[in-house]
Amino acid sequence: MLPNPGRQSVQIPGSTIQACTTPAADQAFTALVMPTLGGTEQATFTERESAGEAVHHIIEQVAAAAIFQRAPITAIIGAYRGLDLVVRTHHLWQPDLALQSPTGHRIGDINAATASGIWQSATRLINGIANDMAGTAQRIIAHRARIATIDQELTRLATWDGQVAYDTAVAELAAIITAFAVADEAAQAGAQATAAAPATDAPGTDTTTTLHAATIAAVLALQSADDAGPALIVTIPPALASLAWMEAQRSAREPMDESPDAELNLDAREQVADLPQSIEPLRQPRTPTRDGAAGSVGASLRPPARAGAFTQLPLF
Repeated sequence: MLPNPGRQSVQIPGSTIQACTTPAADQAFTALVMPTLGGTEQATFTERESAGEAVHHIIEQVAAAAIFQRAPITAIIGAYRGLDLVVRTHHLWQPDLALQSPTGHRIGDINAATASGIWQSATRLINGIANDMAGTAQRIIAHRARIATIDQELTRLATWDGQVAYDTAVAELAAIITAFAVADEAAQAGAQATAAAPATDAPGTDTTTTLHAATIAAVLALQSADDAGPALIVTIPPALASLAWMEAQRSAREPMDESPDAELNLDAREQVADLPQSIEPLRQPRTPTRDGAAGSVGASLRPPARAGAFTQLPLF
């Protein structure tokens, strides 16, 4: 099996890299392909089409062997520009062709759809090696600079400039906590001592808490006198007697009702009595019916207008 490229770094000699990345226009096409499965020598091809057909033939043989053994097979079937052509087959999957470095690093997959397209795909992968290595070199430089920065920061933080202030604050906090703990212990000890001390009577409590024999005898005598007295009897008078009593009370208060308002009422009654008796009281006219028949009847019933009399206008 091929090694896992994710766990192995690219280690290609400088001469191999230079030979692989040389432009194809400066050299003739040359490819080495194993003519048959199980062979020990590789045949040299100078034509792209014939070399591609030989690659297809050997791939078919390796795929048939994988199906026969019912197991995956990985084999090196040729070489191109200093790099190995590796075929990987499985009895359930389609085979694939890849370009691999002499150290076992997988560079990339080759498109083997056509005979001539195999070499075009391989050339594209080889030409991209230089760009990939340049990008890798730049990433390595950036990672090394990051590592150096981290190391400098770790060195600076090894001796923290605020350590002295931190230690002082911690010491002060410990002293404050200790002072509060001592005060709490003293308060608890004082409370326990107060609770354990015998209770003392307050001044004057003996005169209020002690009952003398004379006091008890006086209280019992008063209670006996209350029990021996007549019971309170509540009676409700009959209704006629209550009405008579109320009338007597009202008659007794009548002479007291002479007030300024009563005098004014008396004067008003005297003035009304002095008015001429010929003045008739104001009468309300009858309301006419809808058909107007009551109009003439109502007019005949109205009193004649007299001098000095008030006449009210009809409402309808």
